[in-house]
Amino acid sequence: MEHGDAFEAYQERILDAVRHAEVVSLFFPQLGKALILDMRQGTNGPVLLLDDMVQSPRARLASFRRLRPDLPLPERLTLAAWHGGVRRLADGGVLEALVARCRLEGGDDLVARVQDLYGRLLAIEAGTMRDLVRGVGTQTLWQRRNPGTERP
Repeated sequence: MEHGDAFEAYQERILDAVRHAEVVSLFFPQLGKALILDMRQGTNGPVLLLDDMVQSPRARLASFRRLRPDLPLPERLTLAAWHGGVRRLADGGVLEALVARCRLEGGDDLVARVQDLYGRLLAIEAGTMRDLVRGVGTQTLWQRRNPGTERP
């Protein structure tokens, strides 16, 4: 299986989770963020949340005490890392699946939340790329010497 085929198979599994799982945490390691789809009916109905990434699956599960204090911890939690760019969510159909699921489970308000959080993820990604180019938060491991300053 080639790399492209492997990514497509992985993306299909993510699409299946978005379409059917009760609780999904799609996390973005490069951004340090997680997009959480929780379709359980709590005080606020189903929700879509953006949270910081956590250290482990157990920590994500425990985070629901803070994120959804009105509900017990989820019985099942689907975790998936998204290593592609944020725009690839739209290119691969994941964004469309999120919109469809949110429309079905929560209506127009939840669909608006998808668009809002997608925009926020795009902005976070752009800021991360900008910082990377500027060297913010990074350290140079090797630097070229100026011509003429090297000794023979």
